[in-house]
Amino acid sequence: MNNHFLRQFRIKIWAACLIAATGVVFWAGAACADLTLGAGETMTLTAGETLTIDGNLTIPATATLDASAGSVTINVSGNWSNAGTFTPGNSTVVLNGTGQQNIFGTNTFGNLTATASAARTIGFEEDKTQTINGVATFTGASGELLSLRTVNSSGAVLNDSSQATIDFKGLQSTSYLDVRDHIATSSNFAVTLAINPANSTDSGNTSGWFSSVAFKTLMSVADDNGGLVANGDTLTYTITVQNTGGDNSTGSVLMQVIPSGTSYVTDSTTLNG
Repeated sequence: MNNHFLRQFRIKIWAACLIAATGVVFWAGAACADLTLGAGETMTLTAGETLTIDGNLTIPATATLDASAGSVTINVSGNWSNAGTFTPGNSTVVLNGTGQQNIFGTNTFGNLTATASAARTIGFEEDKTQTINGVATFTGASGELLSLRTVNSSGAVLNDSSQATIDFKGLQSTSYLDVRDHIATSSNFAVTLAINPANSTDSGNTSGWFSSVAFKTLMSVADDNGGLVANGDTLTYTITVQNTGGDNSTGSVLMQVIPSGTSYVTDSTTLNG
């Protein structure tokens, strides 16, 4: 008696990449040209994978690029456009083109790298925030600066007081930059601003990049009830902030997240003791 088995699966072909309907990615070491995910599709990269795109990467609305498996590298020589979902994990996105490259949409990266051996520009879409959870590497070379600029949705460089924002939550490796129309901020209390990249130029309309104001912080927690912490105890947080830079700080704001499982005691905040 003959038994016949038929297994069927679908694949989508994007340039040199084969993307199975299950989200599994197959390719034989070839780089993709422009890669645009399909609406509703999920592209999942496995741990240790390197995806190289010799062109633009586009994640449309309802599409997902999942790079959270660990030690994933995504090399892009064109523009990065995200209107859908990018799950970065600890992945590294490398903008390895030789000319202007742009980042469109609001993104969260694990690690983000852009370097230049010859002068070039990285454009960030106006009024958008790019969050970098891990290491941010922006480096040019002597006499060949890497310019960070704000661009519109078409990729044209702006010079009209528009700004883009980078939220640095981890370490920064920055040097030989020309920065204009950019805000550097951090939602991680442990990160010290300003960035102050070495051998770099402030071309105007920047915040958090070049000020010589620098903050050193120290936080301690004490249980007002003494002994081991127990349910119902009151904890006192003491936060000391020192400006170790050469300039006066104006308009500074101190923020501290209340830990989960606790509640703020009304009117308990004091300043300078």
